[in-house]
Amino acid sequence: MATATELPINTGTTALDMANEIFGSGMDVNTATYSGDADSSGTYSNGDAVSPFTTPGDTGVILSTSNANDFTNSDGSTNTNQSGGTSTNATGGIDGDADFNALAIGSSFDATFLEITFTPTGDTITLDFVLSSEEYPDFVNTQYNDVIGVWVNGTLATVSVGDGTASISNINSGETQNIFNDNLAD
Repeated sequence: MATATELPINTGTTALDMANEIFGSGMDVNTATYSGDADSSGTYSNGDAVSPFTTPGDTGVILSTSNANDFTNSDGSTNTNQSGGTSTNATGGIDGDADFNALAIGSSFDATFLEITFTPTGDTITLDFVLSSEEYPDFVNTQYNDVIGVWVNGTLATVSVGDGTASISNINSGETQNIFNDNLAD
């Protein structure tokens, strides 16, 4: 059973550092710009050991609608999901972005953006991500629909399940059990 251990997150990371972490070798990152609360983004390490079911790799980038350092807790218990009502505020997040409003099918709040221009060295791009949300499972298929959006050359990239959105109303225990990790039992 999982033990509550803090995922090391560096919230002082620059937009360029986050872009290079995402792409690694194989891409030339030209520019990167971050918009959102200063504490809502960063790079993480030790993901395979600390949080193997919620991180797509040992190192990576976290973008959050709240304080990124609150992603995990460190009390050492096996109760990794301690409360259905835990939340932290991100006062510098972006509210009402038109692209995210369209994805969420409603108003969006506390968004974070990482905009990257890059030159690929090949002809294929893949991106692994994990959608984690404090809105699970209570607010699935309600007006609270946390989403992830990835646009390439202005075109929204879709996921290959359900309605194509990376949202809690599309990826959940009722719609896509094969890719959903229910942490209430962890």
